[in-house]
Amino acid sequence: MSAIIELRLPTDSSFTNLMLYEGIIYLMRETSPQRKNHDLQIDLKDLAAVYNNLDQQRIGKIRLFITGHDKKPISKFLKSYRISSSTKISSYDNVINILKEKANELIIKQNKITLQLSVERKSVSIGGRKLNKNTGISLQLFKVERYTGITSTELPYSAKQLTTYLSFETFLIGLLGIYSSYVQTVREKNFNYYFLLFDPREIADILNSNKNVENIINMKNMVRDELAKVIGKHFSEELMIAEILVNVALQDEMVKNNLEKLSLMLVRIAHESKTYKIYQIIPLTIVKRKFTSKVLYEIIDPDGFLLSRLSKRDNVEYNNLIMAIYGLYRYVILNDQQGLFIMIRELHNAYRKVKNDNKLQKIAEEYKYLLTHVVPRLQNVP
Repeated sequence: MSAIIELRLPTDSSFTNLMLYEGIIYLMRETSPQRKNHDLQIDLKDLAAVYNNLDQQRIGKIRLFITGHDKKPISKFLKSYRISSSTKISSYDNVINILKEKANELIIKQNKITLQLSVERKSVSIGGRKLNKNTGISLQLFKVERYTGITSTELPYSAKQLTTYLSFETFLIGLLGIYSSYVQTVREKNFNYYFLLFDPREIADILNSNKNVENIINMKNMVRDELAKVIGKHFSEELMIAEILVNVALQDEMVKNNLEKLSLMLVRIAHESKTYKIYQIIPLTIVKRKFTSKVLYEIIDPDGFLLSRLSKRDNVEYNNLIMAIYGLYRYVILNDQQGLFIMIRELHNAYRKVKNDNKLQKIAEEYKYLLTHVVPRLQNVP
């Protein structure tokens, strides 16, 4: 049996909408649905098959813990599809894994799934019909914003917190969004979860064009995997390094796929007590440039020498490395040739600070190798 998915959610920067569209785009890649205007037509068996085909290793990486309040609604969600499991549910990877294992039992009867937001009194429904605690599912992760800030001349909700309910079918799509976008979990004072999502303009472009969805998602997954290498290593300029890294790592793919730009958003959510809070939303734009990406990656490699030195703030050449990263940022992101001069100058300064210290001779040799064997292979080096 086929079903129509009506895409009526705004393509804005709210986390819930971004996550649901992430799931839709992943679904598009896996099922190649018929597309008409803002509707997708898919075979409902294909939706179950998508869960069956999820990568087990990828699922195992998703360390996104479920708040105590949400365990009961998730159990209700599974029971609605007559799915039972002895697995203890403490994290979203447990839920996704159960759906993968029981994909053959996942029977969806709705022939129309409407991703549309409707507001009534103190609640928001996403799923094409009015929902409540008995007919929908309300989860902390999908109401991190609580939709505070909905404004309209007709709706007086600008200062109110509204509870969001998803239809069960909408939640199935949201889980695919989690699977696709999750990057990393970092434990500091609280658990911090990172997600990489398409930004609203990119979503609109994908939905309204004939872009190759598989290629776009593959490129985004490359960005996701590169970010996972950096996040949590506590570099002092972590975000700057992340932006340099993904732009360097993706250059060959940008050229291969004839893409000028890929616009993404890195979202950091903190797990606080029994809820989640958005702490950062960072735009990440990968732009096609002309530079020697493979050589630059040797310099900025997350597991390489330079970032290893940068991770220790008491190193004698630490300030020079900060300036070198700043220069590299200007060169890679801002397309400023002067940034390359700054990077090379600061690497020389770092080398001078360590070369006469007997205890740092191995470090000095690493800098010497960078300056004599790696840097000269860059294009347009003076």
